[in-house]
Parts: sequence; C-alpha cells; structure tokens
Amino acid sequence: MAREIPWFKFSPEAWISGDIKHCSNDTRVFFLDLCCYLWKNKAIIKNDKKLVTRLTGDLELFNKCLEELVEWEIIDYDTVDMSITVKFITKLYNEATVKSKKASAAGKASAKSKKMNKLSAPTDVEQALNGRCVSVPTQAQPKVNHIEEEGEREEDIEKEIHTIYSFDEFYQDYNHKKGRKDAEKAYSKVKETDRVLIKKNVPLYVASTPDTKWRSHPATYINGEKWNDEITIPMINEEQGLSR
Repeated sequence: MAREIPWFKFSPEAWISGDIKHCSNDTRVFFLDLCCYLWKNKAIIKNDKKLVTRLTGDLELFNKCLEELVEWEIIDYDTVDMSITVKFITKLYNEATVKSKKASAAGKASAKSKKMNKLSAPTDVEQALNGRCVSVPTQAQPKVNHIEEEGEREEDIEKEIHTIYSFDEFYQDYNHKKGRKDAEKAYSKVKETDRVLIKKNVPLYVASTPDTKWRSHPATYINGEKWNDEITIPMINEEQGLSR
C-alpha cells in the first residue's frame, strides 16, 4: 500500500491541540517515525530489536517513548503479541485499501468494456453500398464509451456475449439455404467474440454477392472464417435501373 499510496493524512490541528502535545519532544518525534513505519507495514508493527534500532537506537529511550504514548492512549500496544497500532493510521489504511480495490475493479471492467466496444463497433455500410466499387475492411474500429456503473456494465457484457447472434439469425440473414445441417454444426464451434464480427460482416458479404451462385455455402463461409476477408461491393450503374 505504501508503494501505491505513499502518503497518509495528517491533521495539524490534532498535532497542535491533541494529546500528543503533552508528550516530550523525543516522544513526539518518535510518534511521527512510528506512524511512517506503520503505514509502510500495513498499519501494524511488532515491537522488536529492529524497530528499536530504526526508531531510536536506544532501548531505554524507546521504552520511555512507548510508555508515554500508551499512557496518553495515543497508541495501542498489545503486550501479548507485542504489536503496536495507531487508530487513525489503521482507519486511513483501511479506507485507502478499499479505494484501491475499487479502482482496480473499475479499471478491469473498463478494459473489458473497451474490448467489447472494439469488437461490436459498426463498419461503414453507407460507403460500401453507395454504388461504387470499394473495399470495406471488416476489422472493427475501436469505440470508447464512458461508463457510469462499471460493475453493471461488466455483467451486461457477459450476458450479451453469450446470447449474441444465434445460428437461426445468421442463417436467415445469410439467405442462401444450402447445407443447413453442416452449417449449424460448424456454427456451434464459432467463438462468441467471432459471432460479433460475423453479425457485422454478413450484410456486407450478402450485398457483395447479390447472385447467390457466387455466394459460398453457409458451412463454407463459417469453416473458412470468411468474415475476416476483405469485401468488394460490385458497381451498380444507371443502366441497371438504379441511381448511384
């Protein structure tokens, strides 16, 4: 925690007018050093030779300062396990730990959401269907959304990815009723994340093959992972009775 949050709150008012003002200067310095070591050691520290060396280097002075702080109830000293704690340090440390965990969880949820947005971002369908021969990349572009409730959004993503684009939806949109049994078997093996891409790709692929004799059988499309291929929309001219 000291590495993540290298500081703790300190109240000048409590230092000037609190019980610590009744202690000797040696004890006051001792207390400041003790608080720093407590923060570095997860808000609890053992009374041992190392601590004596770090704080005073003198056992007699160490015991004198410790007794004075205990007398004024500024620190808690457990004589059984020899542990030392300070209430305000313990409280601050616990608050900082909770805040750190929440930030970490929010960061993971945000990263997962951005990944899903990247997969489901819309491609430029208008450009592909404007009557010109263009190449339309199927790689989705990243889209970043700001999320108010990261935990709820993460749960929504999990639900979405497990229900998105069923085989029946794919077969209907693909509109080439050939080899349904083989196609359904192949589709059952497709990863959910790939189904997001298939959903975006199928309308473009269908538009690029208006004559179904040039359209791959559904099973061939799936097994060949053709949603990753570049698509070319055929030119539509005015002689065919359509305007550009």
